[in-house]
Amino acid sequence: MKKQYFFSLLLAATVLISVCICKNVLKKSTYQKENNNLGNSNLYLAIIQTTQEENQSILNFYDRNLNFIKSENLPYGTLSDYLTLPAFHQNSIYFIPGGVPLQKELELALRYNPLTGFCKEYDIGMPGLLQISVSDNAIFTVNELNFTSYISKYKKNNQKISRISSDKISYDTVYYYNGFLYATGKEQAEDIIRNYIFQIDPNSLKILWKKDITKYGQGGFFFCGVGDKLYFTLPYDLNEQENNSLMILSPNSQKKKSLKEIALLEAFPQQIKKFEDILLISHCDLIEGKGNSLSIFNPNTEKSKLISLSHNILQIEVDEVSKFIYILENEALYQYILNDKKDNLILQKKLDIQKTKDSHVYYYNGGFFLISNS
Repeated sequence: MKKQYFFSLLLAATVLISVCICKNVLKKSTYQKENNNLGNSNLYLAIIQTTQEENQSILNFYDRNLNFIKSENLPYGTLSDYLTLPAFHQNSIYFIPGGVPLQKELELALRYNPLTGFCKEYDIGMPGLLQISVSDNAIFTVNELNFTSYISKYKKNNQKISRISSDKISYDTVYYYNGFLYATGKEQAEDIIRNYIFQIDPNSLKILWKKDITKYGQGGFFFCGVGDKLYFTLPYDLNEQENNSLMILSPNSQKKKSLKEIALLEAFPQQIKKFEDILLISHCDLIEGKGNSLSIFNPNTEKSKLISLSHNILQIEVDEVSKFIYILENEALYQYILNDKKDNLILQKKLDIQKTKDSHVYYYNGGFFLISNS
């Protein structure tokens, strides 16, 4: 009996310690994986597999030849998806993990260095974060809570949080570029909906300028800054039907800002990626997960050529050093190069993605990132 009693106490103590350790791991604002430098010099690309059923995600790492190297677990659920892709800044990837909806929702941004395994949490203090952008000094996020829309700023040096909020404007996204913060959003007054692009002072969060873009479309989640121009896409019209607008904003002059619309040859334009002297624009209905077209846009002539691929385009990333273009669909990652005429893609490799099988939870692909570009 004494042995059984002692064993029961020991078992209970072990369980209690284990629970405490697990809780502490989740509460830590910084941590680093053990043995994380093993083979890290070859890390080139990571595919994100995540779940909404528990605070757990898996990063599968590959080298430049798309050979598998290793997997790494992160204790965060809903780490990423195709509409809330991570941001890249100074060798780190910034996520806005959602956690487990309605159970263990998270209110933080996460900085992750794939070469060292170092993680740092930034407590934003708001659930349901939708988008993220990063500058040298701050992290900017968007979320909506109780019919109020927020843009939050987290200062890295002193952990100070400031916000702007509105119960009339619903912000879609934020994007930091060339010393300013930009946002898209909609404003509803009675039965009239207006869509805007905003220029915001990143220090005070004061709205400096706004432009009505209702006639062009809505749903602008993806931006790309190139030189003195800012490009963004509007995949939906006012009735939330398909749209094909590429917008070009020249924001430098306070008095002479110009905004131009380019009608692309296909609907649902999404990501915009600079590649050498052209822009690559993906076309996909990200809600349905369907769309296999890619615009090759020449910023000098403002003309584009449309090509179709044999698979959907859920995410696109480019490596201008290696001249590779990577495109992800649900079941495979494709490596392409651009042909000499810069009017088509040539397939180099295809990586079939083996989804994580777990009898307890369902994992889905949440996107990917290039380590060389982070």
